[in-house]
Amino acid sequence: MRIFILMFLVILSFIPLNAQESLLTILSDELKREKTYLDSLPIPPYYLDYRCNDISSLMVTSSFGSLTASNFYRMRLVAVDMRVGDYTFDNTHEIPNGGYDNMLSYPSLTAISLDNKALAIKQSLWQLTSDAYKGAVNKFQLVKSSAGETSQKKSLADFSKESPSIYEDTAKIDIAKEIQKDVWEKKVKLYSDVFSKDSIISKAEAMATFIFDTKYLVSSEGSRIKEHSYFSQVVIALVIKSKTNELVPLVRTFNATLPSKLPSDSLILSDCRQMLTELYALRNANTAEPFSGPAIFSPAASGVFFHEIFGHRIEGQRMNSETDGQTFRDKVNSKVMPSFISVYSDPGANVYNGTELLGSYKYDEQGINGQRVEVVKDGILKNFLMSRTPLDNFMHSNGHGRAQAGMNPTSRQSNLFIESTKTVDMKELRKKLISECKKQGKAYGYYFKDVSSGFTLTDRSNPNAFKVMPIIVYRIYTDGRPDELVRGVDMIGTPLNMFSEIEATSGEYGVFNGICGAESGGIPVSTIAPAIFVKKVETQKQANTSFVFPMLRRPDLQ
Repeated sequence: MRIFILMFLVILSFIPLNAQESLLTILSDELKREKTYLDSLPIPPYYLDYRCNDISSLMVTSSFGSLTASNFYRMRLVAVDMRVGDYTFDNTHEIPNGGYDNMLSYPSLTAISLDNKALAIKQSLWQLTSDAYKGAVNKFQLVKSSAGETSQKKSLADFSKESPSIYEDTAKIDIAKEIQKDVWEKKVKLYSDVFSKDSIISKAEAMATFIFDTKYLVSSEGSRIKEHSYFSQVVIALVIKSKTNELVPLVRTFNATLPSKLPSDSLILSDCRQMLTELYALRNANTAEPFSGPAIFSPAASGVFFHEIFGHRIEGQRMNSETDGQTFRDKVNSKVMPSFISVYSDPGANVYNGTELLGSYKYDEQGINGQRVEVVKDGILKNFLMSRTPLDNFMHSNGHGRAQAGMNPTSRQSNLFIESTKTVDMKELRKKLISECKKQGKAYGYYFKDVSSGFTLTDRSNPNAFKVMPIIVYRIYTDGRPDELVRGVDMIGTPLNMFSEIEATSGEYGVFNGICGAESGGIPVSTIAPAIFVKKVETQKQANTSFVFPMLRRPDLQ
């Protein structure tokens, strides 16, 4: 799994409201027709749903003040979830050591008409549903012949029984006013032009991405849902050549739901100038050596830390897989964190201290209302993030079955809140770090101020480890020397050990918004966390990326 600050365009959706009024009805009518016929076959489906994403997106990119891309597209994608067998045992059941055969349960996908012409849409659905049924029956035959059928039937069901949901989002947004292509082409050129006169900067790009997402779900259980979501992001990505001819990156992102809620040009330009100062400082910074010792994580760095190290290991569905490490499966009601830390997930929260939360939604991709889940209370594990795939003692979804358009929903994070009852101010955290460094005989500890991304491994075939890639890191010395900016640091470790090293947190909380990529694709997520002090963290050197500049000077700087 990997979480990205950079949003590499994922398949999401939007369609103008006045053109959509009958789409739910078209989908519902065809689902009923298809289900009625399929029920007459020797192997009828017990469940069928259509999940439609209507896509409207704009991405504009500039480099050194010049426009390099400006792309608008719109499409409608429909995915079919077809299940044969019954709730306890169906075609999605994992085949032990099944490899490619387990991939056959992925949903069938097609593009449909952008217009609400019922016959054209139903024609596409008819073909898609036929293919999905054939695939489901073939997979079910494989599942029944596998060795795991008998034992699994006696334990966990493959799909939970849930009450249907009815919801239709009536919000209206003036799309033409929100997304003005020509305006944003000028804006991104303005942002990247700040760096156009610096000859040793090898990359200076500004990218704006806007995605308006309207999701539809109709199911044979009776669910009928239409919900809007909006994603807007500006990314400034820079690369400079170090004195040793290595590439040194720096990235800054600005996130919001709507374009009108993004920061003003003056604020983004001010940040661009600050980035320029930071980039030159990084160019001249020393490369860090491998380290093991005390560290402070800023709220943003702490957010990535908890998302990667803890968040993915409480996604319940993955713990049903024989290939998963199942770190916390048998630790319910056991201590997994310091007693002063509690964790909950709340997709219904939209804003925290004035910052919008990207991981918000009302209904997940399986039609279940997104619920607040108390995951850890006073250090004790209480619950998991659940989709409609049951887990021991957690037989129902709590609305965390999420997916990118066209992918199969799995249990995923939404808005993850980390709370602490043992808080001090940042000055006291710094004192604690220096004191611990002296105890351990360390000349310095680390302050991780900003991070670019991270990933974690939870499967059994690899070490159950994580890596977080900081981009702004300082050494804090015990002898009173000024803090020193360093580069080339990767934070590494194993989850259970890291949690035991958390000693205290700040009372200052921050929001990390990003795009998380995992089994069900790229989805927006948020983590709200305090700064934390850990007694020991391990780092390693980043891989070197060397670069040979052209022999001639840049033509614009002759």
